[in-house]
Amino acid sequence: MAALSLYLLLTWMFLLSLFRTRLAEVSCHADESSALMKFKRSFKTNTTDWRCVYPKVHSWSLDGSGDCCSWDGIECDEVTGRVIALNLSKSCLLGTMSPNTTLFQLVHVESLNLAYNSFDFSPISYGFSNLSRLQCLNLSHSDFSGEIPHDISQLSRLVSLDLSSPWGPTLHLPNMGDLVHNSTGLKEIDLSFVSLSSPVPHVLANFSSLTSLWLGYCGLNGDFPVNIFQLPNLEVLDIGGNSNLSGFLPKSHWGSPLKSLYLYYTNFSREIPASIENLSLLNELIAWNCHFSGSLPSSLGNLSHLTRLLLDGNNLQGQIPVSIADLTKLSMLRLSYNNLSGDTLEWVVNLTKLTFLDISDNRLSGGLPSSFENLKQLALLVLSHNDLGGDISSTLWNLEDLEWLYLGPLNLNGVLDGYDIFKLKNLRGLYLSYSNISFTKSFSNATTSKLAYLYLDSCNLTEFPQFIGYLSELVLLNLQHNRIRRTIPRWMWNNSKESLEYIDLSHNLLTGFENNQTDLPLPNLKYLDMSSNLLETTLPISPPLVVLYNIPNNFLSGEVPTSICEVSSLVVLDWSNNALNGTLPPCLGSIDPLTILNLARNKFEGMIPYIYPYGCSLRMIDLRENRLRGIVPRSLGNCGMLEFLRGGQLGFNQGSNS
Repeated sequence: MAALSLYLLLTWMFLLSLFRTRLAEVSCHADESSALMKFKRSFKTNTTDWRCVYPKVHSWSLDGSGDCCSWDGIECDEVTGRVIALNLSKSCLLGTMSPNTTLFQLVHVESLNLAYNSFDFSPISYGFSNLSRLQCLNLSHSDFSGEIPHDISQLSRLVSLDLSSPWGPTLHLPNMGDLVHNSTGLKEIDLSFVSLSSPVPHVLANFSSLTSLWLGYCGLNGDFPVNIFQLPNLEVLDIGGNSNLSGFLPKSHWGSPLKSLYLYYTNFSREIPASIENLSLLNELIAWNCHFSGSLPSSLGNLSHLTRLLLDGNNLQGQIPVSIADLTKLSMLRLSYNNLSGDTLEWVVNLTKLTFLDISDNRLSGGLPSSFENLKQLALLVLSHNDLGGDISSTLWNLEDLEWLYLGPLNLNGVLDGYDIFKLKNLRGLYLSYSNISFTKSFSNATTSKLAYLYLDSCNLTEFPQFIGYLSELVLLNLQHNRIRRTIPRWMWNNSKESLEYIDLSHNLLTGFENNQTDLPLPNLKYLDMSSNLLETTLPISPPLVVLYNIPNNFLSGEVPTSICEVSSLVVLDWSNNALNGTLPPCLGSIDPLTILNLARNKFEGMIPYIYPYGCSLRMIDLRENRLRGIVPRSLGNCGMLEFLRGGQLGFNQGSNS
């Protein structure tokens, strides 16, 4: 018996050795290595392309053994040595795909992946019918354009097809049904951003093996076949971004184990049925900007795997069901822009994994609950445009991961300590507009802050909050429509000189600048609006990169500083309704991007600027009620986009002609 066992063992070892020797002898066929080398030589490699990981074809060479089975991206059959898989994804290829590409000589290939390269918007070559064994074809994100060749429809063994192309000249396909009707064994279809401009083919409802269907932004129209929801293996369905595609969710007979359902920006309507609970494996329900109506079913709370629920921008109404509190795996919840109601937000207490909560623009009432302090991972909180009121909850300042906080307009009130805001070390944006709040006068610079976007407009503020002066990364400051008095202190931008790009102090009671220093040390400021104040000073010197420069409806006097001629990015200039005088700089007509020029109701004298170059961008010029003279310049004819011109005698200037 022992001898028999030893014999069997030795026989097995001999056969294994023979098999390994056979494998070692199998190498790439010369015709296929030649075809691959010709393919390589037809392209360059561009390692600066963001899609590039590394150029796999650099390992291809006929030197030595020339065995293509050892080259990067190549897989050969272990018995025949034939190339069965070619994966050149993210291989830095750059060039035009030839209609006679030698790839079609690799007739044994079962998997072809050319994704994330740059084929220079050439058409997809005709000839895929030669690759009759092909099961997986991926040409996505590779800058192909034109019509998808119909011979791909002859690949009856296809299991996976990805032709998605989210930028550049899109691929288009006259009839999706013709493309896939022979490939009923398909498991994965991704035609995202391919221009289909047709209804969803009903034949897809017969694809019982289908696990993922991606048809986002394809120009689909008509009615979506509801029986696709009943496919037995479908896990991912994306038909979002098709604004002319109508449909509804089935009230029963959900057949698919859906995990991700994307319906955003479509014409899907009717109610979200209670039967949605049958999608017990659902992770994502993304259906913003649709036309769903009715109330949210309480059965939503049974979707225990749900991590993202985005239903903003629909016509939903009624109470937010308390069962939402059972969705303890939720990381993102968006219910904004509906008509949902409720008098408490205590249901958020269990949603401790939330990073993103937006329930703005509804009819929610009550106060801010203390339960917010449980949302330790929250990065964004948006409660704006509701009927919430009361004091701003102190627990908000314990949310250390919070990056964006939007609380206005609400019926909130209270006195805030700037130090509380600085406790939110990751806070980037704070929106408290239209709230009845104030800030403590004293503030100690206890820590740094990342706050970049600060909205405090229409808050009944009477002075500048001192904590602003300690912000070192401030980009946007909005304090319009308050009752802030006196002069503008220079400490406001002590620490944010380099970062500030947007300042709006309009509609306040400001009288001037501290120490009458009108030279604003803001080298990157692009938007400056100080309109409708009580400013009695000269014009502030124009920041060098300013795009919008508005200070109308004040009491400014003096002449226009010559520095305005150095501002090459100016688009909107409004100094109307002041007491400015002197002559207008001729350069005002030649600032290239200037679109709106409003100097009405001042005391300007002299000639109307006469230099307006070809391609002038001006659309509106208002010089009314000044003391200008002369004729309307002929060069205004170069301003082909000019829509509004008021000046000369028609605008009550003295001694002018028009």
